[in-house]
Amino acid sequence: MPLSRAISVLEFGRFVILSGCSPRYPSNSGCGTQPDPHGALAVALTALGFTGRFWETFGRYGGAEEPGYLVSLPREGAAEVNALMRLAREFGQECILHVADHRASFWYVNGPLCHPSDNGPQYLGPEGDGFSYLPCTLPPLGNDNYTRVDLNGKPLYFAFDVPAGAEC
Repeated sequence: MPLSRAISVLEFGRFVILSGCSPRYPSNSGCGTQPDPHGALAVALTALGFTGRFWETFGRYGGAEEPGYLVSLPREGAAEVNALMRLAREFGQECILHVADHRASFWYVNGPLCHPSDNGPQYLGPEGDGFSYLPCTLPPLGNDNYTRVDLNGKPLYFAFDVPAGAEC
């Protein structure tokens, strides 16, 4: 995917971040427990038709950085978000990070915060309204919750759950 396309996706603010590594809820399908779950997730994303619309990321959420993918979404992407939620569930992940209109929300697909009988994702954020994020060119100071995307050899960090008025 060309760098200009990646930047426009990030500026537009409609994407999902998910990982196949370190499953908290290993599924019966075996996804997420194979020797290379990150590679298997790339194969699954390609099989679902996301070719050319996902980029490798490295996220840090309270531990060591681990790989994942940022997947761009069209304006009306409900079917695609549902496909990504099913994929994350199969890979034993707790949630995906959904970003729309520059607001981020965790959408739970496994575990106690997930209620599949409700026929919809569960959101986590202030008043259920999501939380903000900052795109930064340097690692966020004092924030151990971020995702890094390397674009043409230059890192871009997304610091999540940042206070209003925070800077990189």
